[in-house]
Amino acid sequence: MSAYAQVTPVDANGNILGGPGGRLFRDSAATVQASGTPTAPGAGAAVASVTVPAAGLWEVVCSYWLSGTVAAGDANNLQLKQGATVRLTPLPVPAVVNTLPPRLTVVLNCAAGDTVSLNAIAGGSASAVYNAVLVARQVG
Repeated sequence: MSAYAQVTPVDANGNILGGPGGRLFRDSAATVQASGTPTAPGAGAAVASVTVPAAGLWEVVCSYWLSGTVAAGDANNLQLKQGATVRLTPLPVPAVVNTLPPRLTVVLNCAAGDTVSLNAIAGGSASAVYNAVLVARQVG
């Protein structure tokens, strides 16, 4: 029986050589995250946002839910934006407190300095708390 090892070349930062643009990115090499919990956000207000530091492909994972006292108008009242451009709307948000919809994962082609955010579409009801977590990692 013989054994062998596969060696993967990496650069000084731990990025795997040979991927898009000559390298692949480690999870921790280029990751940004943010969270937010505004009460009764106004129409168009950001619930959570991240700014990507470098151009390229970014995998964005979004978790979001409602807490506090919610009303029917809070259901599906979120959208994903990249800068001023709406990428997904509306996002499925049940008007039930502390109920997590499935995590949303998208890959966006971003320029350096782009902001990716979860925003209220319309104003939230007076006692509704909008909760969101965004994690973006560069994948290319």
